[in-house]
Amino acid sequence: MKNKPVILVVDDQLHNILLLEGFLARQGYEIIRAESGQEALEKLVHNQVDLVLLDVKMPGMSGFEVLTKLRADKKTERIPVVMITAQIEKEIRVQAYESGCDDFISKPFEQYELLARVKSLLRIKFLDDEVEEAREFAESVINTVREPLISLDKDLRVVTANSSFYSTFKVSPEATIGNFIYELGDRQWDIPRLRVLIEDILPHDSVFNGYEVEHDFQGIGRKTMLLNARQIFRENIGSHFILLALEDITERKLVEKKLQDKNTELERFTYTVSHDLKSPLITIQNYACMIPQDLDTGKYDRAKDDLKRIENAAAKMTLLINDLLELSQVGIMMNKPTPVDMNQLVTDCLAQLAGPLKQKLVEVVLQPNLPTLLGDSQRLTAVLQNLIENSIKYLGDQAAPRIEIGARQDDKEMVFFVSDNGAGIDPLQHETIFDLFNKLDAKSQGTGVGLALVKRIVEAHGGRVWVESEGVGKGSTFCFTLPSSNRYEP
Repeated sequence: MKNKPVILVVDDQLHNILLLEGFLARQGYEIIRAESGQEALEKLVHNQVDLVLLDVKMPGMSGFEVLTKLRADKKTERIPVVMITAQIEKEIRVQAYESGCDDFISKPFEQYELLARVKSLLRIKFLDDEVEEAREFAESVINTVREPLISLDKDLRVVTANSSFYSTFKVSPEATIGNFIYELGDRQWDIPRLRVLIEDILPHDSVFNGYEVEHDFQGIGRKTMLLNARQIFRENIGSHFILLALEDITERKLVEKKLQDKNTELERFTYTVSHDLKSPLITIQNYACMIPQDLDTGKYDRAKDDLKRIENAAAKMTLLINDLLELSQVGIMMNKPTPVDMNQLVTDCLAQLAGPLKQKLVEVVLQPNLPTLLGDSQRLTAVLQNLIENSIKYLGDQAAPRIEIGARQDDKEMVFFVSDNGAGIDPLQHETIFDLFNKLDAKSQGTGVGLALVKRIVEAHGGRVWVESEGVGKGSTFCFTLPSSNRYEP
């Protein structure tokens, strides 16, 4: 309680004011006088008043009118008011309480009864002030924090929320403040893991940090949140708040997932490279040791065969190293986007692969009037060439091998494709086919880098790549699409 509480005494009879002032001043209270309702309202504007003793019957403005105006003002609505009157009719008392008074004393009043009521109301007033101070403090903390933050009362209703909460979760203050936490957003916040935190964990641990919750929110999608919760108790005033900080770590989790995938890919890369390079190295080493023996014994033809095997092994190593170097440069060594005529690009790729196509008697169907794109011409050439080479490789031995190259419109996307009537792909392998070193046939030619390179180039352009196949023996269609911003408009 304050050292010297301030009491405003309002009565049109000065001797009544002096009587109350003489009694209350001896108890350590500071008294402010007002001899009319209008004067009382003016004194309330210019003074910090803790309690009002208000006469009911006054000329000009009655005590009821003063009380009505006092309760209508945000600055004075919480000040306790004791109404004093010589009338004891029940109707007067009912009207006084309905108008918002906190207590009622009849004239002539008994001094010790009045003092007891004044002390009680002031104690309640100062406790309410402390509660309000605690609430304002919590609100100031909340509004300072950049992350979404809300405070709940003991009944788990939202007391306040900061601007970040509203902007992150696309809700309004009107739909948030005063509502039960689990009922927010059409019960979107009725999340089992959130219930566990609030109802099971917090009652035993008043502070809990790093609690992860993942949930689909209407309008903003799936979010991963890191929750920090703290209970704030003020036992002397019966105050109980729960502060709930919600850090949106959705992007961070995606980055961590990508990093984890990259680490897994790197481990696989290291293992596979060491394995694939080790094999030709052993070949080179073995046959290099045999050449001196062949020469010493005059077996020159076998020495030539040994040299040929060494040459083939070295060529295999060179091919693998070159593929890996090209893969590593995608996204780092990208050229400046330029208009790329896809008709000319496909024609150039087919010219480069004319030999293998002719050897397998492949019928090539090329759609006319392909669009022009903005992109890295060199990299997009690598995409088409790898996809066509992949189709040639898995056409198998058949009477009428066929490859179709073109584009189709899917919704708002322009999809480019390379389709064949070859070996086809099991649906279970549709997702893994673009992984590094993932070869459908371990004995097939190539290093297993081609489709991984295709995926990386397309994604570096902001697009995506996938395969369509009904299964083994039913052919395959490799598709890729680029963002609409990559469409060239002359």
